Amino acid sequence: YITANQESKIEYITVENSNITGLNYVGGVFGSGKVSRATVRNSNISGNNRVGGIGGLQITAHGKNELEALLVEKSVIQGTGEEIGGIGGYINYMYQDNIKHAEVIECTILGTTANSNKVGGIAGYSGPIKNVSVKDSYISSKGSQVGGISGQSASAIWIAFVQNTEIEGYSEVGGIAGKHATNIITYTYNNAKVVATAHSAGGVIGYLNNIGMTETNNVSQIANTYVTNSTIQAPEKVGGIIGASEEPLLGTGEKYRRILVEAKIIANDEQTASLGIGNRKEDSTKFVDTYVYEYSTINGNFVSTQNDTFTTNQYASLDDLKSQSFYTSKLKWGSIYNYNILVENKYPILNYAYLPEQTGIDLPTEPGEQGITTNSVLPQLT
Repeated sequence: YITANQESKIEYITVENSNITGLNYVGGVFGSGKVSRATVRNSNISGNNRVGGIGGLQITAHGKNELEALLVEKSVIQGTGEEIGGIGGYINYMYQDNIKHAEVIECTILGTTANSNKVGGIAGYSGPIKNVSVKDSYISSKGSQVGGISGQSASAIWIAFVQNTEIEGYSEVGGIAGKHATNIITYTYNNAKVVATAHSAGGVIGYLNNIGMTETNNVSQIANTYVTNSTIQAPEKVGGIIGASEEPLLGTGEKYRRILVEAKIIANDEQTASLGIGNRKEDSTKFVDTYVYEYSTINGNFVSTQNDTFTTNQYASLDDLKSQSFYTSKLKWGSIYNYNILVENKYPILNYAYLPEQTGIDLPTEPGEQGITTNSVLPQLT
């Protein structure tokens, strides 16, 4: 593979129909470095730790969009160890704007052993991520911390989407991030099948590590985000937004706001199943300007009949979902979303020039039809 130091950058490169194998720091373009305008297609990349479709370890210069226009398509990225991602195994967290405009399409991303933690559609472990998408892909690990965008996120994720993708792991599995700590997840959406074979599966975050969070320190946030047409499943700690939160949300609740959920929740333990936070149902009352589709289900029963803690005025009807005023007045989303696609019976898409092409997610047509199909019996990862 190619190695690039912090002072050099690879540009305008395409890798196709290749088999790339190594131990650690393995990538379709380089082992460690930075790149702009690179494509990897119809290739197989495999290694142990820090394996990525573009690079094993991706480094950026402070304040510069050094990783942009990246595409990994119809490829398999797999590792036996930790930090495996569709774009990068480990995205350096010490710099700003680490990724700009990156796509993963029709890829399989695998962690093949129980030690394969931190596996993600874009990054296994990540700093700030912006303008990225994962579409029509399969992300699976026998380990923990598995996410549609990032396996373990140490910073912000914003302006990103995951569409028609299956995400599976042992525990801490999320539609956007498997494990998340500080900073914000905002302006994201996903429709996915999210499965944890042990515990902690969430529509946005599998496991929120909010230990020591105050109003000003170790702050985490979720805002302006939706999880729709999704199925979220685990034996216990299953949430439409968060599978498990280490500590209760802050009392003000303002950190978690403007969220929409339309999903099927499947859990063995209904006491830790919720359209909000699986292990902390009571904290659903702390979400601000947050709504759940009234025909979302928990083990096949409409949320309105379950012992969840969302109030009736937080239920959204199908007519609401079809109306622009619902998104702008109730959810209070602004111009970052494009509502023109509502006439096609699809949810709003992100209105951002650098984000890859979006086709939109279908609105439900009849009560109870939401959710990517999954079996009621939890699958076993082999």
